[in-house]
Amino acid sequence: MMERKAQQILRRCPRRALWWFCTTLLVCGTAAWGPSWLSARVIEVVLSVQNGKVSAITPTSGTREISLGVGETVLSAAAKGMNGIVVSSTRLLAFSSETMTWNEQSLDVNEQVLDRRVQGTFSLVRTNQRLHAFRATLGRWVEERLGPNETVKATKGAGHLIAVVTNERVLGFSAFAGGFFAKGLSGDETVTAMDGRMDVIVLTTDRRRLILRAQQNSWEELQ
Repeated sequence: MMERKAQQILRRCPRRALWWFCTTLLVCGTAAWGPSWLSARVIEVVLSVQNGKVSAITPTSGTREISLGVGETVLSAAAKGMNGIVVSSTRLLAFSSETMTWNEQSLDVNEQVLDRRVQGTFSLVRTNQRLHAFRATLGRWVEERLGPNETVKATKGAGHLIAVVTNERVLGFSAFAGGFFAKGLSGDETVTAMDGRMDVIVLTTDRRRLILRAQQNSWEELQ
């Protein structure tokens, strides 16, 4: 009886309404497969520097402040999505609206910031000595020290991922997985192309292809 009634409803239902119903089921099902925080509304961050303090302002959760040290100056500040990054003369400051906390990373005496990438769920700061990545999803810094003769050649971001190519290896970082994931390059191996789409990065060398996905913690190699 129930099956017959269901068939009658489907026959009476216009095709456009039926298509909308099926599409809604597909979208809801896909959202359920991703990380739980993605289903929630991302709280945007706005940064303000004034009177020796840096303020992280959110529209719903209030304001959090952190004080600058004596003689400490702000060199740059940027915010996107759930995180904000401040580069000062002595340290790196990061704020996460997911944890509503400030997190700091000290810089060495001769360490200089060369590049900064701020994405919606993470940030990457490159210096002459290290790679510093901030996972806004957890409010945590991770770092990778560069070798004495290692130089960065290129950087590519895609969604919740970023890849860094040096003269010795490729390094991947994901907002969903902890730490950097490295893959060594042979002495004469050259990266010829870098392609990135949402949560997938493909690096092509003259010998192989290397693939990194946001939900994985290693590079996949294809000959």
